[in-house]
Amino acid sequence: MSGMHNNGGRVALLLEGCYSEAMAANVVAGCVDNLRGCLAEPLYPLMIALADEMRKCGNVFLRILEQARTHPGRVPTMLGYLDILLPSFQKSVDDIRTHYEDKTKNKEIRWRTMYHKMTDEAGGIHLPQRFSLYYQFLLLMSQMLIRSPQFDMNAMEALQNRVCQLREKQGIKSPPSPAGPLVMSAAAAVFRDRSLHWAEDIFSRPLPSRTPLKHLKFSECYGPWKDAIVPKEARILFRRSFDQDRLTILAFINPFDRCPYLVVRSLDTGTNMSAFSIYGVHELCIERDGSCLVIKRWSHTENTSKLWVLLYFLTWEELVLFHCTFVAMKFEGPTGAVHPIELNISREKRLFQAYRPEHMRQNKYNALELDFFAEEAQESFRELFYSPPKATDGSNPTESTAPSDDGERTDPSK
Repeated sequence: MSGMHNNGGRVALLLEGCYSEAMAANVVAGCVDNLRGCLAEPLYPLMIALADEMRKCGNVFLRILEQARTHPGRVPTMLGYLDILLPSFQKSVDDIRTHYEDKTKNKEIRWRTMYHKMTDEAGGIHLPQRFSLYYQFLLLMSQMLIRSPQFDMNAMEALQNRVCQLREKQGIKSPPSPAGPLVMSAAAAVFRDRSLHWAEDIFSRPLPSRTPLKHLKFSECYGPWKDAIVPKEARILFRRSFDQDRLTILAFINPFDRCPYLVVRSLDTGTNMSAFSIYGVHELCIERDGSCLVIKRWSHTENTSKLWVLLYFLTWEELVLFHCTFVAMKFEGPTGAVHPIELNISREKRLFQAYRPEHMRQNKYNALELDFFAEEAQESFRELFYSPPKATDGSNPTESTAPSDDGERTDPSK
C-alpha cells in the first residue's frame, strides 16, 4: 500500500508541475512581449514566435491536466515522460526570466545575450524551436492520455531522445527511471478498461528493442483509388505513417458490419494531392518479403489476387507487430479465415517446433516435464521462460536474438 501512496504523491507532484509551468510559460511569454515593445522591428519575428510557442505549451499543459481528471487510470502511462520534460522546460523558462530581469544590461543586450547564449547551450537549436520541441512532446503526451488514433509511438521515442539530449546540455541529471517501463507497467490498467479494443493500444507501447532492417524502399499503394469515407460512428483502432507521412494506413471498425477495415492515404509529393483506397481486412492477405510486408487484394474482375500495398518498416520489431496485428484483426472478421501462409512470418524460425504433446509428463512432484527432440529447442524454452543469472562482470548474459540480414534469427554465440 505504501507504494501506491508514493505513486499517488508522485502523480500529484507532477500534475502540480504541469499547472505551475503553464502559468510560468504564460507569464514569461508576456515578458517577451513587453521586451519586444522596446526593441527594433527586425527582432519582432523571433520574439513573436518564441512567445507563441511558450503559450502553446502552456495551453497543452492545462489540457493534459483536464484530461488527467477525466482519464485518471491512464495517467501512469504519462508520468515517465513528464519526469523527462518538466525539469528541462522549467529551466528554460527560468533562464529566460533571469535574462529578462537582468537590470545590468539594456533591453536589447538582454535579448541578444539570452537568445545567443541559450541557442549555444542547446547545440544550435534556436529558442522558438526549443519550445516547439517541448510543444510537440506535450502534444504526444496528450494524445497518449486519450489514446488518440493520431498518437505515434515512434515520434514519441524520437522526441524523448531529443529532450534527453537537451537535458544533458542543460546540465540536468537523467530522470530516475526511463519512461518506457512505466508505460509497460501501466498495461494492466489499460486492460481493465473493458470498452477498449486491444488494437487501440497495441501501437502505443514502447518496443523493448529496435533491430534495423536493410534494403528499404518507399512504401507504395497501388489502388484502386476511391472515396474512402470513414463512417462518423466508426471506431478508430490505430494509424501508422510511413516515409514521413507520405503514406498512412488507418484501421477502424465499421459500425455497420462490425468488421475491421484499412484505409490507405497516399500523398503525391509533386501535386500535394491525396488519394485513398479502402478494403476490409477480410478481403486482404499479407506476407513478408524481407523488410517489407506485402498486402494483396482479390480482383473480382480478373479473378486473381493483385498487389494492394507494400509497407517497408525501419525495424524488425515494428514489422512483426504489424503482421501479427493484421492477422489477429482478420481472425475477428466475418469469415475468420486466415491462409496458413499468413500464420508464419517468412524466414522466421519457429520456437519449440520439436515439441509434441506426448513429450510432456508429470513427475512424482506433480511438476510438468518436457522432453525436446533437439537441444536448441530446449535452450530456447529455457531462455524464454527462465531468467538467467545476473552477470557479475557487468556484461549482459543474454544477447538479443535479432534477425540477421536475411531475416533469420541468429545464434548470438556465433
